[in-house]
This record gives sequence, structure tokens and C-alpha cells, in this order.
Amino acid sequence: MLVAATPEEVPSFDPEHEVNLNHALKSGGGTYDRDQAPRIDLPPIVRAIPSKPPEDFPEFDPAKPDDTDFQLQQALVVAKALASAQSNGTAN
Repeated sequence: MLVAATPEEVPSFDPEHEVNLNHALKSGGGTYDRDQAPRIDLPPIVRAIPSKPPEDFPEFDPAKPDDTDFQLQQALVVAKALASAQSNGTAN
């Protein structure tokens, strides 16, 4: 699932991420397969994660990532849900 860092569209003219450089990495599984089926082992909360931060979300401040990094916050939601499911012995 793609989660944007800001609510604004950011123009992109070149590949910005390693995943865009298809088969450029030779480290044994380092390139994302665009034809791959979506993961089904993620907790149901993943479907509720917004793809962009709300319009009134604060601008990113590297000194306060816990409060201003939208992608980090959403990743923590997923990580906590996975940890909770694992500790409860449940899948999804």
C-alpha cells in the first residue's frame, strides 16, 4: 500500500526509489514485482489507512518525526497491529 508523505501531489520525472529501477538490484529479491498479487497477510486495519495525510496535517519536522511524519505514523499502526495479532496468536 502506498502512503504519501504529504497531501500535495509531488511531480516526479525520474525514478526516485530503488523500486522504480526494475531489476537494478541483484541482492536476491531486492526488486518489487509490479505484477505480484497484493499481500493478504496484513491485518484488517491496513484497509483503513488513508493514502494521503489530512489537509490540516502538520508539515514534516525532522526534529519531531513522531508528530509530523505521516508515513511513520501509519507504519506504526500496522506494526502494532501485527505485533498484537502475533502476541494473541491470531493471523490477520
